[in-house]
Amino acid sequence: MFPHRVKIIRNYKSKDEKILMDVPADIQPEKSYFDNKVDIKKGDYVFVPDLDEPLIVAKVEVRPRARGMYIKETKLISESEFFGKLDKRKIVPQDFQNISRVIELNNISGAVYLKALERSIENSDDIPLKQKNSLIMKVRELENDPYIKDLSIKLSLSEKKLKNFNLSISY
Repeated sequence: MFPHRVKIIRNYKSKDEKILMDVPADIQPEKSYFDNKVDIKKGDYVFVPDLDEPLIVAKVEVRPRARGMYIKETKLISESEFFGKLDKRKIVPQDFQNISRVIELNNISGAVYLKALERSIENSDDIPLKQKNSLIMKVRELENDPYIKDLSIKLSLSEKKLKNFNLSISY
């Protein structure tokens, strides 16, 4: 039933990283499946042998498989898709009193916002290296806070500031 052996990492690239090695899985393009006993949840990274980049768990649902037996059905998306694409329906361009163009992002999760902030800090030439490392560690601590992970926000930024976060802008 499970043709793949994958690695699952919770809190990827943090001091609280938890790694599950050699986890049996059935990885498919639309839906992937794990045994119900596997500790997998939204936001976990899944590393599949022979794939160029990791996958991120976007959704987990427990489904009945047979009488009294269950399986975890997941939606996995590539890391580049997760961080590179935003849902076009969630981006609304507006003109803010003709001063500058403002992009409004709805339902941005705390984790996505913090990952964008982390990348912005990494790419900044204005922040000294020692301060950069300290700020990045603080952002990563927040990323792993269970209360922050499930928060979502509405964010309004000028188009120029949004570009500093290295996010894709789609209309």
